[in-house]
Amino acid sequence: IALLFDDLNLSDFDVQRAKAAAGKFVKESLAPGDRVAVVTTASPATATFSNDAPELVKRIEAVIAHPRYSDYDTAVTCPQITGYQAYLLINCLDPDLLAAKVAELAACRGNPAPVPVRVNCNSTAEAPVMRLARPIWDRARSNSENTVRAVSNLVDAMGKLPGRRMILMTSAGFLSGELEEREEDLTLKALHSGVVINTLEARGLYASVPGGDASQQRPASSGRGRQRAQMVELQIQAREMDAPDDALSTLAYGT
Repeated sequence: IALLFDDLNLSDFDVQRAKAAAGKFVKESLAPGDRVAVVTTASPATATFSNDAPELVKRIEAVIAHPRYSDYDTAVTCPQITGYQAYLLINCLDPDLLAAKVAELAACRGNPAPVPVRVNCNSTAEAPVMRLARPIWDRARSNSENTVRAVSNLVDAMGKLPGRRMILMTSAGFLSGELEEREEDLTLKALHSGVVINTLEARGLYASVPGGDASQQRPASSGRGRQRAQMVELQIQAREMDAPDDALSTLAYGT
């Protein structure tokens, strides 16, 4: 059993709860002959398996969060563009969102313009928004690639071991847009290697607050541009909240 902490995508609060659950598991739920390794996605070193519960608890306690991308990094930019929104913008998947961000950017620059009715993600008018969205999506995608690579390396290592092999991955989720082929390859490799991947959503049961919760800072834009953006953001909020879990679901159901 590999206890895989996705510390690239866990907050300090999430990782504390995950560690408490993992500590309880190794103390109370191991069967004779079970061997466990504690692994993280940020430092996917060679997995060392042990049945020494006190030693495993020490390894679990040493795990800390190492987030390399968070939407809070862009919370004070104007316009604010989350990783999921950047994915939609760069891949031209939501014209309404693009139009709203074009109008909001104009408001941010103190030059309110009429909200565009139609947009073209390849036109000159939309280029400034695309330039803002590109580095945001590049960072989010890079973080997701590192996560998938860490899981893949662990599957390779466990595929050579005898007995039943299982990875229990705890994560707050990560964006998997444009990584579908890599996920499929990882799932097939795990199946062929006889490695089962179970996933645990570290955020637990949570509610989606319309417009974001009070702790989230908002960009300093106002007027029609910001109002249009808020309306569009509300429309995609449910999809945005679910998107990080898609990869976890794919790996679990696929194996």
